[in-house]
Amino acid sequence: MYNDGFHYITNIDYSPVVIENMKQKYRNCTEMSWEVKDITTMDFAAGSFDVVIEKGTLDALMVEEKDPWNISTDTRCLIDSILEQVANILTARGVFISISFAQPHFRKPMYARSKFNWSVDTKTFGNSFHYFFYTARKGGSLTDQELEAEKTWGLSVPVGRNPILDDSENEDFLNNIGDVFD
Repeated sequence: MYNDGFHYITNIDYSPVVIENMKQKYRNCTEMSWEVKDITTMDFAAGSFDVVIEKGTLDALMVEEKDPWNISTDTRCLIDSILEQVANILTARGVFISISFAQPHFRKPMYARSKFNWSVDTKTFGNSFHYFFYTARKGGSLTDQELEAEKTWGLSVPVGRNPILDDSENEDFLNNIGDVFD
């Protein structure tokens, strides 16, 4: 990005070692800054950034979840808090880009929330192994479908959910596929 003309970049990571190594590696990129920060407690001023990009950080914070249809209350609250902070530090027309392996039916409900005051778009990249790019634009609005889905955010998936995910100790997935259609 720096070589493409985007010079005022603030990079954060919770690891001082990573930040120090990256400062050294990119020491010639004088307008770029490196800060030790935790995404769960960002203390930037409101409206500080035109763009916020996260790549896999939210995935890492959700790695302990056993069932992507029913994430725990603690994780739901953590992700919600992070997204509130991101929405706060973006400018009025700012953009949040989240790059994830999480499929839209799992991840988009987290992003498509009225309180963040943004619209959400999803793009898929890759052939056999997909990355999903979620783009949230401040000042945009949610679709009617997203507004309806927002009402169930954080609730268990209704009847018809995938029973293959019900038993984290039983990895007999192929034998359980038929249960989906019962």
